[in-house]
Amino acid sequence: MNIWPRPHSKQPGTRRRKTSTVRRSAPLVSAATVSAASVLAATCYAIFVFLLVSCSSSKPTDGLVADTKRFTHAIEPTQASHEALVALVESVVDGDTIVVRVDDVTETIRLLGIDTPEKTGGPRPAECFGDQASEFARSLLPAGTEVHLTRDEQTRDQYGRMLAYVHRADGIFVNQALLEQGFATTLFFAPNTAMSEPFQAAADYARRNWIGLWPACGSSDVVLD
Repeated sequence: MNIWPRPHSKQPGTRRRKTSTVRRSAPLVSAATVSAASVLAATCYAIFVFLLVSCSSSKPTDGLVADTKRFTHAIEPTQASHEALVALVESVVDGDTIVVRVDDVTETIRLLGIDTPEKTGGPRPAECFGDQASEFARSLLPAGTEVHLTRDEQTRDQYGRMLAYVHRADGIFVNQALLEQGFATTLFFAPNTAMSEPFQAAADYARRNWIGLWPACGSSDVVLD
């Protein structure tokens, strides 16, 4: 079937000539179209392969620490309007308590705004995911790690521990990372509430996405038998 428009005039002397011209030129137009489509398809495929190879060749960073990096740079260490103390980690007691060296003084630090399950072998009954929370804290804060400590309104609790927000020197916000990865829940005591909103958002993210203790325990504060 001829897909080209018919000529307006039906002159016998020209009809065969025009029809003949159309039949000769149609394959040329079709070949050009096919050629252009082939080039476009080849170009698109080459771009797709390049992107696929680029994505597959990039190495992800290790484990859970890598997952936290898209969140932990959103909050500045000095958001609470207090100057940071530089310290070196000596040890991790459990998920929310660490021991650091500030100058020549050893300090026990209770991480502000969070509460992790109790580990086995501690002074309180062990809770579901307590050991995992402690291990995750150790993976973030091995001995010798430089950290920056910032305070809120009150600097110490009733046990004499220093209360602090803890950032690693590379910017990872440890308190928030524990929340985002489902190793901790929020815990606020007024007036130390400077991070209440972002911390609650981080905890909600873990619970909504069923991360960490949520699929393992179903809820927080589950005491082990």
